[in-house]
Parts: sequence; structure tokens; C-alpha cells
Amino acid sequence: MSELKIAFLNVGHGDFCYCETPNSENMIIDCGSEKDAVVPSEFLKKVSTINELQISHPHTDHFLDIEEISKKEIKSFRCPNPNSFENSKIGWKKSDESKIKKLKELYRTIKPDDGAVQITNGFGHWLYYPSFDKTDPNTSSIITILSYKNDKVLMAGDLMATGWEEMLKNKDFLNAIKGTTVLKASHHGRENGFCGALFDHISPSICIISDKSLDKDNENTSCTDKYTKAVKDGGGGIEFFRTLDGVSVGTRYVLTTRNDNSIFIKISASGLYIKTHTNWE
Repeated sequence: MSELKIAFLNVGHGDFCYCETPNSENMIIDCGSEKDAVVPSEFLKKVSTINELQISHPHTDHFLDIEEISKKEIKSFRCPNPNSFENSKIGWKKSDESKIKKLKELYRTIKPDDGAVQITNGFGHWLYYPSFDKTDPNTSSIITILSYKNDKVLMAGDLMATGWEEMLKNKDFLNAIKGTTVLKASHHGRENGFCGALFDHISPSICIISDKSLDKDNENTSCTDKYTKAVKDGGGGIEFFRTLDGVSVGTRYVLTTRNDNSIFIKISASGLYIKTHTNWE
């Protein structure tokens, strides 16, 4: 059965999304990782070729594993121009310097190739680039939309609420996000990435948040409750069942990597299938 497979891996504070299209091609959107979390290059150790590597924006928590990932064959590379930002805005640690250098090398040597991931057999892939502030790489986050059959996945790196509000003035963008069933919350589900007006145009069934466990760095900025309310008020929510015995564990409106571990999605003619913790099977 043809299907679109998407995995949001538990990399702690950061993002790593791996996709396999119905046309047997793959995409990586971000490759961040933290200590004691999933390492993208380890997850992809059996993958030798990447059809497209996309870094949503030049912040190191979204490309910490880029040196290892770059050892694979990469056919297409997309990222907002990292040369638009001072290195000190991209990363803050001494260890980030080599990663930033590699990001800029890939940007210079591997061009975007629209043919690397085929838009055929019902699979759709849209990209939108918001205007940005050169003092804040978050504002440059690429908005990515993936669709197959009756489902659509919307994700936007660390885009801020003001970036969403700008894009909502674009009629083409509004048409593209229509029918969104899975929303990947921007900026790790933080308050400054939440845009209430977005939910005037989409009614997702579920929201995904990628972030580390709550601590002094993020506990006062998380707004999971707002995403939960927005999805619920829009008529969303998915009932989940235990794999072992099929017993319902209730309806969920938001899944987070900090509580649900890695999140695996399959989209096919049969609908939307989500499994947490392990893999797609």
C-alpha cells in the first residue's frame, strides 16, 4: 500500500523529522539532537542517500548533527541563507563553529532541486519563505506542507506568531493550508510561536510538539494548553488505543516528544495512523 511516512523523533530540545514519500523517496527536515536523545545519523545509519535535506532555519538546535548527516549523498539542500545572520545568532557554543561552517558549505555547494522529491501519485509538497529579521534566525523558518490522500501536515520550524500572522495575509498560503490534519507546533510549542488566528483557517485533528522535558528553561514559556484548547475547539482529537490489547487510552489533542517519545505517522488511503515510542509498525 502506498503511504506517506513521517517520524518526529525525540531529540530533546531541537527538531528532527524524517519522511518517506509514497514514491519511495526520503526527506529530512532538521537534524538537531541533545545528549541522551535520538541521534539523527544513528537513526539513519542504514540510509545512504537523502533526496532532500531541509534545515528549517539556521539555529544550531535544528542542525547539530549536520556534520555526520553530510557524509551521506544529499541530492537537494534547502535552508534560509545562513549568511544573512551573524554566527553568534546561529550558535552560541565553541563546539557550534564547525557545525555552522558545514551548514554554510552545504548551502554553497548543494542547490535546491525540485525534482529530487517527486510531486506525483497524489503526494504534495509546498514551501513558503516568510520575510525575516536578520537579528533572529527563528523568523526565517521555512513553512513546509506535506500532503497525501485526505491528510495534510503543516510544520514551520521556530516561526514566531508574527510570522504566521504575516503569512495569513497570503491567499495562496491560505489555500495551501486548507485541510490541515496534523500541525507541528512551531518553536517547540512555546508561547511566542502560538498564533490563535491560524486556527481560524485550519482545524487539525492533532498537534505535535517537539521539546525536552519541562525545566527552568522552558516551563514558563510552554503553551501546550493553548494548543490543546485550539484543537479541541476546532473539533479535532484522536482516540488512541494500547497496542497490546486494543483498550482505549482516551482522546488526545496534543502529542509531545517529551511525554510520548518519538512519534510515527503513516498516511494512506485508509487514513491517518499514529504510533508513539517505537516505530511505524
